[in-house]
Order: sequence, then C-alpha cells, then structure tokens
Amino acid sequence: MCASDASIDVTTEAMIYRWHSAGTFDMKMKTGGLFGTMRHASEQAHGANKGWKSFVRLLEPIKEQFLILSYADFYQLADVVAVEVAGGPEIPFRPGREMSYFDSSPMVRNGETGDWIGTFEGHKGAVWSCCLDTNALRAASGSADFSTKLWNALTGDELHSFEHQHIVRACAFSVDTHMLLTRGVEKVLRIFDLNRPDAPPREVDNSPGSIRTVAWLHSD
Repeated sequence: MCASDASIDVTTEAMIYRWHSAGTFDMKMKTGGLFGTMRHASEQAHGANKGWKSFVRLLEPIKEQFLILSYADFYQLADVVAVEVAGGPEIPFRPGREMSYFDSSPMVRNGETGDWIGTFEGHKGAVWSCCLDTNALRAASGSADFSTKLWNALTGDELHSFEHQHIVRACAFSVDTHMLLTRGVEKVLRIFDLNRPDAPPREVDNSPGSIRTVAWLHSD
C-alpha cells in the first residue's frame, strides 16, 4: 500500500494521538486513558495535549458514520488503520472494549463518554471477563485468581466469591438475574444459584475448548 505525504501526516497524528490518549490516565483518580476521553475539553486543555482539538474535529465526521462504535473503540481503530496506511502490518482489532481487560481491578465506565464511574477491588489476578445483570444492580467478574466474584454494582462491595480450580474466562447472568454461568480453563460450565450462593453449582463437564464467552438463551 502506497501512502501520500498528506496521508502520512494524518496517520502520524493518529498514532501520536493514541499515545497522548494513553498519557491522560490518572493513576490516583482512575480517570482519562484509552477510553475516548481525549475528545473532552478538560483533557485537551492539558498542556501536553495542546493542539489536538483540531484533530478531534477532523475525526468527528468519520465517527458520525459509525455510531455503533464507541469513542474508545473508534480512537483505537483510527490508530490501527493509521499503522496499515503507513505501510505497517495489519493489526487485529476487536470492538467492544471490556472493563479493565487483563487488569486485576475491573472498572465501570460511562458507555457514551468513557468517564470512570467506579472500580471493583478484590481480585488477585488478571480479570478475563466482566458482566452486569439486566438491572445493572450487580456485576460479576472472572479472574486468573481462580475465582468469579459477585459485586454490588452501585457501591462496589464484594457480595460473594465463587472459587474455581483454574482461570475463569467467561461469566454471564441469567435474564432473570437469579443465576450466574461461568466457564474457564477447566472446560467445565458451572451454574451458580445466586439466591443460594453457598450451595454447590450445577456442572456440565467436557464442554468444548477455547471458549472465551458464554451467554444465556433463557433462564431455565
């Protein structure tokens, strides 16, 4: 692929823009970062981000054509495309950014603005999967610490910890929010009754390998 001088200038800006987006993360406040926040005036006003307002405006007409993408995904995709246009390798891209993927402290962010809402603290290993129930009152997270944790989504308090024998890669609430389905490296599907969290789960052995996500078709 041959890129013109003009396209090289834009692709360079796209790659640097993503770098600046990462640099906006505040470790203490847990704000900023690669969550689409660079489009906000407060982030652009930072001295290190001076001049990026015009680039944000340049991207906006393109973003309006792809409303299905969040700003977090869109800015990542812009960098991926920039690398390819500049003659670099094709980089696999997966939309639908997950909460704190491969971090031990999953976070909840506003889906439209990317703003940080809260953090669930308690896992001792990387978090592979997170989900909210249909009422957004409880959250669950599967982790490399061999556990799935149930959280109060409003307060961030840990409600229960379901122990497993290996890494938990996927979790999902039933539609009626009474059950939680998990699956991990063990290749065992587990169904936990959230009305009786201390009760042994129902198990389905010998499930197919390489499953990274699980979902309910109905609640029974």
